Amino acid sequence: MADRSAPSLQRTIAAMVGVGAAAVTLLAGVVVVTNMWVADQGRVLDSVELLLLDQIDTVQIVDGDVVLAPVDDGEFAIAIDGDVIVAVSGDAFDDVVAGTIIDDAVAFPDPTGEFISVSEIDVDGSQWATAYTSCFDTAVCTAIGVGILAPSWLSYLVSRSLWILLATLAVAAVASVGAVWLVTRSLRPVEAMRRELAATTATDLTRRVPVSPSGDEIEALAVTLNETLDRLESAVTANRRFVADAAHELRSPLTGVRAAVELRAGPDDDDILCDALDELDRASALVDDLLFLAKGRQVGSTVADVRFDGVVAGEIEALRRRNPNVYVTATLDPVTVSCDPAAMSRAVENLLENAARYGDGEIDVSLSTDRDEVVLRVDDDGNGVPPPDRERVFERFVRLDESRSRSTGGSGLGLAIVAEIVAGNQGTITVTDAPAGGARFEMRLVAAG
Repeated sequence: MADRSAPSLQRTIAAMVGVGAAAVTLLAGVVVVTNMWVADQGRVLDSVELLLLDQIDTVQIVDGDVVLAPVDDGEFAIAIDGDVIVAVSGDAFDDVVAGTIIDDAVAFPDPTGEFISVSEIDVDGSQWATAYTSCFDTAVCTAIGVGILAPSWLSYLVSRSLWILLATLAVAAVASVGAVWLVTRSLRPVEAMRRELAATTATDLTRRVPVSPSGDEIEALAVTLNETLDRLESAVTANRRFVADAAHELRSPLTGVRAAVELRAGPDDDDILCDALDELDRASALVDDLLFLAKGRQVGSTVADVRFDGVVAGEIEALRRRNPNVYVTATLDPVTVSCDPAAMSRAVENLLENAARYGDGEIDVSLSTDRDEVVLRVDDDGNGVPPPDRERVFERFVRLDESRSRSTGGSGLGLAIVAEIVAGNQGTITVTDAPAGGARFEMRLVAAG
């Protein structure tokens, strides 16, 4: 049985597509931001020249001092007289920048006219685009310089990381939803095949999976499954026919031998012929059980709404007549189930016979409802069934150690027949410990209506 807690193929593919789309989107976002950063680096050099021209147009001399126009964050403007800074504008300017700018200004060519020098300098790992020109009044200053902080690639990327993240999540969500839709659509034929295979049982091998004319691998899979089911049905049918024919052929000689033995058996219970009659009865019962299992649950079996409490009560009375020394207590609620009445009567009979054979003379039977299920419990006062054998006990020809005696043990088919009948009626059968000791066999069937 598949582990339902494991991730489905749809969720797995959706997760993989989502992660892949997220990775591609994230990489694309980094590439786009990198291209934007490279383009902005070129625009910074143009911007610093325009900033310098603005300073030249707005510079003033107040009481013999140079006054520069205000600048934006990440910008500065300075007036230099030789190697001395005589005016500063902008919070971005500090001592470190000042020292670098002065060194660069000292190396500035003799300013004449309106010559402008544009360059990039590195200050403690930060890139600055700078521009210089000669001061309009050399008596006050020799040069005017400006600078704009050029953002690093990392800071440029971090400042846009939120948008990249939102785009990544959006693309991943859309890709995952799209993948789920596509996978669900593609797997509809597979799901139809799964449902059909789940409804196929060993007793009904006539079902076939639907074949969608898609011309792809799914169609080939459906055709292969149907061919496999054809071969399986042929093999199972041949095996059932062989068992049924063999059991049927055994009936006639067994009947003839029993008649001959009865004619010659004496009144003495210890007569060996009496023992032979008992063995012949056991053989006949075994043949009947083999025939039942060989036929299995046939398609078209009679199914009807049956008062199950009446079926159980009838089998209890029959058991009391067959085994007057067995004491049976019963609590039966009126319940109705849809089942094959004859087959279900045999299942109840086998459960009661099993309890009578392996118990110590007391059986407790209860019939009740549990939500939409009908629950039949048969408790005996025997030695119970060990936990390791509680599934194996429903297999064919399985007899536990204490039941291997020919005088008390059955054929090993009684509980197998019960399991076959219950499964054919969409029910379950389990064995646990009875509250008062012994074994509790619990049958659960779907309530009618």
